[in-house]
Amino acid sequence: ASSVLVSFRAQVKKPLVDGTSITNIAMVYSDQFSPRPSNEVTVPVEAAPNFVLQKVAENITDPGEPLEAGDRVRYTLTLYNTGDEIATNTILRDTVPANTSYVDDSTTVGGVAFGVPDSGTLPLIAGITATAPSTAPVGDLYLDDGVAPYDEHFVVTFDVTVDNTVAQGSIITNQAFVKSTEKSTEVPSDDPST
Repeated sequence: ASSVLVSFRAQVKKPLVDGTSITNIAMVYSDQFSPRPSNEVTVPVEAAPNFVLQKVAENITDPGEPLEAGDRVRYTLTLYNTGDEIATNTILRDTVPANTSYVDDSTTVGGVAFGVPDSGTLPLIAGITATAPSTAPVGDLYLDDGVAPYDEHFVVTFDVTVDNTVAQGSIITNQAFVKSTEKSTEVPSDDPST
């Protein structure tokens, strides 16, 4: 009796739902006998979103200069998914940093005014639904393919003004958080000190 060992690799397509099973059966046949199947091999797939939440602070009163009392700061949050599963019911939240005041109606999503009028309350405090690309179902964050136009990125901006009473040398910090059905523990952004 003789045997032949055949091996191959397969790449799993993304995205997949966590727990998806991939099943494979080999077939062998020849001129002397009809096709015979191998045993069935099933491999469960583990998949999850992986959030990248970048946050940048920019002094828009005096670009490139250190902040002073009364300066206006623009925060830009960029959220994308580098995992292998689509995130659903994605919620992004943030707060107004200490020693600052939110600038009314300054929140934008994808460059478009959001939640206007907001009566002086940052919409991110209650959390907003993150959807990307814009054609995706509401709350879905598709996988980032790394190719322009980067439409899988969800971008939010908002402005604050540094309080006039802030002490010289104070550090203003701010951090945003994101979660989804698949990642119920909030994932923080980086923490830009301004």
